[in-house]
Amino acid sequence: MTSRRSESRARLLISTIAGISSFAAFIFMPAGRIDWPRGWSCLGIITISLLAGFIYLRRVNPEVIEHRLHLGKGTKLWDIIWSARKK
Repeated sequence: MTSRRSESRARLLISTIAGISSFAAFIFMPAGRIDWPRGWSCLGIITISLLAGFIYLRRVNPEVIEHRLHLGKGTKLWDIIWSARKK
């Protein structure tokens, strides 16, 4: 049970970092520069919102976080592709 929980935490951390990094690339690559204050503000707001939602769910209903980390039976193909995992 503990190894599964640590695996879930690692997967959550990796997916969060990858998501925020991807979002940063989508913001800054079209701008053509990284010294864009509005881009950093947007990225900060998105990151704070994600963290606030995570902290709230962890306190109120941690099972939701655990459930969302795993694909269930009958998951549609586009969900599998979106989560970047194999069956």
